[in-house]
Amino acid sequence: MRNPFTHRPRRCAALLGLAFGLALAVAPAWAFDGAGYKAKVDALKAEVETKNLADPKATLARLDELMALGAVGAREYGARQAKFAKLIDAVIADATAMKGYSDAEIEGKWGEQGSGGDALGVPLKSLGQFDETRAAIELIISPAHTYIFVNKWISARKARWLEQARDELAELSEHLKQVH
Repeated sequence: MRNPFTHRPRRCAALLGLAFGLALAVAPAWAFDGAGYKAKVDALKAEVETKNLADPKATLARLDELMALGAVGAREYGARQAKFAKLIDAVIADATAMKGYSDAEIEGKWGEQGSGGDALGVPLKSLGQFDETRAAIELIISPAHTYIFVNKWISARKARWLEQARDELAELSEHLKQVH
């Protein structure tokens, strides 16, 4: 059987053109919705402030969703600020693993003094605590950090873990002020 892509170059070009056109048409649908993200952060903050989660698995699912939405915003930032694109890609690539880190591990790798950007030529300590680059990566890191605290609360049922989750979300709210 003949390969339709090598046998008929016009068909191949037409299919590629159609695929590219569809990708451009769909792309705006994936634009970062800062207001929607902030609303989700505020709702999660209110939820953890109760110090008792009615459905902790649903809370974790909402944090997963927040991380996915944050990845969209961070990617957009990386596309605008090419010198930080590799850092953004590294944070996105590490997002799933972050949820399994300890508090000390996530701080050691992605915190203000963390080493996660060193090999990429972007020492995290060179970023301002509330500058735009830090804010972009916190769209992913903060929900992951909150995920860690909610998991600790699930295991121990101690209010202090939800208090730390609330504090992490409050800091994320501050970072959101820098997201453009």
